[in-house]
Amino acid sequence: WIFLIHPSITIWHHYKYKAKMQSSEHVEVPKDKTEREFQEELEAKEEDSSRAYETLFFTKIYIPVMLKTVEIFGRKVKILPIITLIFNVALFTVFGINALKLEVPNNVPGNYGDGHMFTSFLDDYSDRFAGGGLDDFVLITFAFGIKGIDRDGFKKFNPNGYRGEVIFDDQFELAPSINQQHYLSVCEDLRTLTCIQPGKSERFEGCTDPITNLLTFPDSVVCILEDFYDWYGNEVDNSTNATDLQLLGDTDPTLWNQAFENFSYTADYSRYVGFINSELKYVSIEVRTTLINNQPTRIKEPIFDYLYDFEDDQAAQAPVGLQETLQTTFDMVFLDTELGIISGLFNGLSLSLPSAYIVLLYGTNNFYLATFAFFSIVGIVACVLGSIYFVGWTLGVAEAIAAIMVVGLSVDYCVHLGHMYAVAGEEGFEKRQERFQIAAKRMGPTVLAGFVTTGGSAAVMFLCQISFFNKMAALIVLTVFFSLEFALGFFLPINLLFGPQSKSGIIYGEESSILCFRKCPCQTKSENEKVGVSGEAIKATV
Repeated sequence: WIFLIHPSITIWHHYKYKAKMQSSEHVEVPKDKTEREFQEELEAKEEDSSRAYETLFFTKIYIPVMLKTVEIFGRKVKILPIITLIFNVALFTVFGINALKLEVPNNVPGNYGDGHMFTSFLDDYSDRFAGGGLDDFVLITFAFGIKGIDRDGFKKFNPNGYRGEVIFDDQFELAPSINQQHYLSVCEDLRTLTCIQPGKSERFEGCTDPITNLLTFPDSVVCILEDFYDWYGNEVDNSTNATDLQLLGDTDPTLWNQAFENFSYTADYSRYVGFINSELKYVSIEVRTTLINNQPTRIKEPIFDYLYDFEDDQAAQAPVGLQETLQTTFDMVFLDTELGIISGLFNGLSLSLPSAYIVLLYGTNNFYLATFAFFSIVGIVACVLGSIYFVGWTLGVAEAIAAIMVVGLSVDYCVHLGHMYAVAGEEGFEKRQERFQIAAKRMGPTVLAGFVTTGGSAAVMFLCQISFFNKMAALIVLTVFFSLEFALGFFLPINLLFGPQSKSGIIYGEESSILCFRKCPCQTKSENEKVGVSGEAIKATV
C-alpha cells in the first residue's frame, strides 16, 4: 500500500483533471450573476477555506518569507531558498557519510529495552553466573565425516520445526593409521595457527593475543585421538602406545572402532564423537580462537574467511575418508544473517528507488520535477540512516525494513507537491514563482496535516514495551520529519529557483519538451487564453 495507493491516486487525479480541462474551453458564469460578482464569490470562498492554521502558515509565513528578496551587488536575490538548499545539501552530506558507517548488530537483538526487567535479569545472569575466561572467545568445531545438511522440506517461517537431515560421508574412516595421523596433524596445525596470513605482514584486527600472534589458544584444542590413546594405555593395556593403536587401525579396524566406541562412552566425549548403531559417523576437533565473541562483521569476517581457506587446504591434503569436513560456530552462522540484512537492504533500495523515480516521472509528467523529487528522496533516506548511526543503533532487521519503507513514505509529500506544480502549469501559470505559490498554498497544508497524522499515529508505539515497536515508532517519526523538511526546505525551494517554466520538461503529450528548460519555442499560445481565465483570476488564485 505504501508504494501503490498514493501514486495511484495521483495518476487518477492527473488524468481526471486533464480530461476535465479538455472538455471545457472556458469558465462558465451563472446567468443570474455578473462576471465580477462571480469572481468575488470565488475569492470569498477561497478566503474562508484558507483560515485554517496550516493554511495560514503557508499564506502568511512560508510563501512571503521564501519570496522575500535581498539586494546583493545591485541584484535582487531570494536569499532564504538559497540558504535552505545549502543547509539541506550539508545535512545530506553529514548524515550520508555517517549512514555509510552503519554496521550490522554483533548479536541477536533483545525483545525488550534496556530498562525492562527481563533484560536486567539476563544481564545480571550473564555477568554474575555465566561467561568469563575462555567463554568470552569464539568456540569453533571442526567435524570430519559430515558433508552438510539437507534442508529440503525446511520451512523458514517455522524454523523450530523440521531443521533438516545431516548428510554423512559414506567414505568416512578414522581407523586407518594414515587417517589418524592426518587428524593429529590438523590438531597440531590448529595449535600453531597464526594471526598473520602467509605472504602478508598485517595481523588480523580481531586477534587479541599480541604476544604469540596465535589465532587459537593451544591448550584449548580438544583432540579426541590424543585422549583416546591416553585412555587405552591407562584403562585397557598399559603396554600399548599411540603407534600401536595406529597399527591396530590397519590390522583390525573392527576392534579399533569397538575400543573407540567404548572410550566415547566413558567420559563426556559424546559431543565430539558420533556413533549410530555402533558405526562411527563423525569425529570432531574443538578449539577456542583468540577472537572475542560478538565482534562486528568487518572484524570477524576476514578471520572466518581465513579459517574457511584453512579448512579447504586441509581437505585437499586429507586421505580418503577424511576429505569431507564441516566447521561451524554461532558467530559463523549469525554472520550469514548479518550479511543477509545488508544484501536485503541494498536489494530493496535497488528496487524501491528506481520504482519511486518511475512513479514520479509518470505522476508529474515532468523530467525536472521528478529528478528534483528523486534527489529529495535520496536525501531523506540518507538522513534517516544517518540518524540511526547518531543514536547508536546498528543496522538490524527493524532498521533495514525502515530504510526501504522510507522510500515509500518520502515519495508521498514530494509527489503531491510536484503534481500540483505541474497542474499549475496546465492551468496557465507559466513562471516558476507562480507555480511555487500554487503548489505551496494548495498542497502545503495537506502535506503538513499528513505529517501530523502519520507522525502522531506512529508516536503511539513509543509506549510499547517491545523494542521492535519502539524502533519502528522512532524510524517512522524520523521519516515523516525529514520528508517534510526536504519537501519544504529542498524540493519547493529548488523549484522556486530552478524549476521548470511554461512547457519545459514535459515528457509525453502534444506539448512534450523534455530537453527544454528555460524557454520553450514550442509554446505558441498561453494556456490562460485556452481556458478563458482572466489575469485578475490568476492573481486572486496566487
